[in-house]
Amino acid sequence: MISPASTVAIGKGSQPSGSSWTIETGRHWPIILVLGLAAILVLTNLNGDYLWADEGDTAVLGKSILKFGVPTAWDGVAFIDSDFGARLNDDLIMVSHPWLQYYVTAVSFALWGESAWAARLPFAFLGLATIALVYVMVLGVTRNRWTAATAAVLLMLSVQFLIYARQSRHYTLNAALTCLLVLQFNRLNSWANSLLFAGIGILLFHSHPIALAPMIALGLLTIVYRPFHDRRRWFGRAVSIWAVFTLPWLVMAKGGYAENTGFIQNAGTFLPRIGQFAIECASMTSIIGVAGLFLITWRRKRTPTPSARRKKTVPYAVEMFGPEERGLIVALVSIIATYAVVMAVTQPRDTIWFFGLRYTPAVIPFMAMIAALLIAKASRGNWRPWIALVLVFGFTKLGRLTPWTFWEVPRPKRDPTAEVTFHNPERVVDRVLRTGQIAFVRSLIEPNPGTTARIIEYLKAHASPRDIVVTNYEWEPLYFHTGLPQGMTVLPSYPIYAAAKAHALPDYVFRGDAARWIVWRQAWGSYRGQKLDALLAQLGEAGLPVTLVAAIPETLAENSENLHFRRFARDHHIYPWFTGIPEALIYRVDRPRAGSRGE
Repeated sequence: MISPASTVAIGKGSQPSGSSWTIETGRHWPIILVLGLAAILVLTNLNGDYLWADEGDTAVLGKSILKFGVPTAWDGVAFIDSDFGARLNDDLIMVSHPWLQYYVTAVSFALWGESAWAARLPFAFLGLATIALVYVMVLGVTRNRWTAATAAVLLMLSVQFLIYARQSRHYTLNAALTCLLVLQFNRLNSWANSLLFAGIGILLFHSHPIALAPMIALGLLTIVYRPFHDRRRWFGRAVSIWAVFTLPWLVMAKGGYAENTGFIQNAGTFLPRIGQFAIECASMTSIIGVAGLFLITWRRKRTPTPSARRKKTVPYAVEMFGPEERGLIVALVSIIATYAVVMAVTQPRDTIWFFGLRYTPAVIPFMAMIAALLIAKASRGNWRPWIALVLVFGFTKLGRLTPWTFWEVPRPKRDPTAEVTFHNPERVVDRVLRTGQIAFVRSLIEPNPGTTARIIEYLKAHASPRDIVVTNYEWEPLYFHTGLPQGMTVLPSYPIYAAAKAHALPDYVFRGDAARWIVWRQAWGSYRGQKLDALLAQLGEAGLPVTLVAAIPETLAENSENLHFRRFARDHHIYPWFTGIPEALIYRVDRPRAGSRGE
C-alpha cells in the first residue's frame, strides 16, 4: 500500500523518506498539473462577459494612461469618475486609489489592444502566480510536495478566488504580492533581501492601501514573536524605505479615502464589525474545518499511545508543527487578524457584508495553506484520510460557516437590526455542497449577459459614434465598450465641479439637454444626482420628442465579484437575490442630426 506517511515533515530541515511518495524538491509535476487545470478555469472565455462597473473603471483609466501617461478622468471624449470627483485632484488626475492596477492594465492594452480580454489577462496570470506561490511557500516549510500541492488544489477549487482571478481589478495583484511579501519576510537577513522586501511592500501598497495591514502585522511579530526577533533590524531598514514611497500617498489621497471609508465613530460597533468580517472569511474559506482539525491534531498529540499506556511511560513529545511551519502559520494568522482590525476601523458593516473579501483577497490563499498543513498533520500522511479531507474541504461547505447557521433567514441584504448577518442560500444543497463550482464552469461556456451588456449591445446597434448618452449607473463599462460621449457626468453638487469647469470641458459633460440617448436604471434612481423627470421636462420644454425605445430586465449590476451576489449563467444565483426589480429604460431623443441611424 502506497502511503505518504513518511513524507510529512515534522520540523525544520526534515526530509521525507521511505515510500514511493517520497520526492526530491526538484520534481514538481503536481503543481504543473494543478496550474494547467487552473489555467483552463481562469483563462477560458475570458472575453465572454462585458466588464462591470469597477472593471470598467480600471479599463477606462488604463486607456487614459496610454494617452496621457497618468490616469485622468477626462480623456477628451468623456469624463469618467465613480466617486463624484472626490478621487481627483484639480488637474482631473485620479489620486485616490493607488495606480498599480491601472498601469498593469495599460501595459496589457499596449501589448494586446483594448478589450475586455486584455483588461483581464494580467490579473488572470497573477491568479495563476498566486497558486504557484502557495505551492512554493508550503513546500518551503514542509519539504513535501503533496502538502504543497494540497494547498494549491484547495486554492484552485475556491470559486471566489477564481472569480477574482477573472476580474480586471486589483484582487489577484493584491493576493500575489501579499503572498510574495510573506515569502520574502522569511528571508530578511541582508540588505539585498531587505530592499527586495521593501520593493514588494511598495508595490503591494500601490495595489491597495490595505497593504498597511500585513506590514503592521509582520512588524509587530518581529517584536513579540521570539523566532522572528532576528529579522527586526532588517525589517526596520526595509520599512523605512517602504514608508518614503507609500505614506505621502495617504496624505495626497486623503479626500478620496474619506469618500470610501466609514471610520468607526462608536466603540460599540467595533466588535460587530470584527464579527461581520469574520463571517465573510468563514463563509469563503474553511476556517471552521481548520479549527476542527487543529483541535483533533492537538488532542492527538497530547494523548498517550496504547503502548505508552500499557508501559505506563510518558509518550515521546512531538511538536505539532515544525519551527518553519509554525512561523508560517503565525505570520498568516497575524495578518488575517490585522486585516480584521483595519476593516473594522475603516469600513461599516454594510460595506463588509456587500464587499466580502475584495479588499483582503489574500485571506483565501492564506487559509488554503493553513488547511493543507493541518490536513497533512491530521491524516498522519495516510493517503485515505488525506484524500477524504481534501474532498470534504474542496467540494463541500462543511468546513465553512454556512451549513452551521441554518437558523438564519436567507436574505440579499444585511439585517440592520442584527449585530451581524450570515450569508445563507435558500436551498439545502447549496448550503452543504459547493454548487457554485458547477455554476462557475457552466458560465465559462454559456452566455451570461446582464443589464449593462444588453444596453451596450443595443447602443452598438442603434447609436451613431458621436451620440451623447446620459446614464445613471455603470457608465464606465458603457463608455469603454461603446466609446460614446457621456453627458451629465459632472453636476454642480460634485466636489470636482469647479475644477472641471476651469478646464473648459464641453457643455455636455455638465448638462443633459444634448443627449441623444438616455439610459435610465430605475433601480438606481438619482444615485448620482441626475433626475429623470427633470431631464425629460427640460427636453420637452426644448421641443425635443423623447421616445421610450427599449425596456431591459434589470440585474442591478453587470455582475458582482462577490460570490454571495454573483449571477451565473441561466440567471442563476447561489445565494438569495432581489425580486421585482424595475426594468432599465432606454429613451431616444429625436432631434435634427446628420448621420444618426435612429432606431
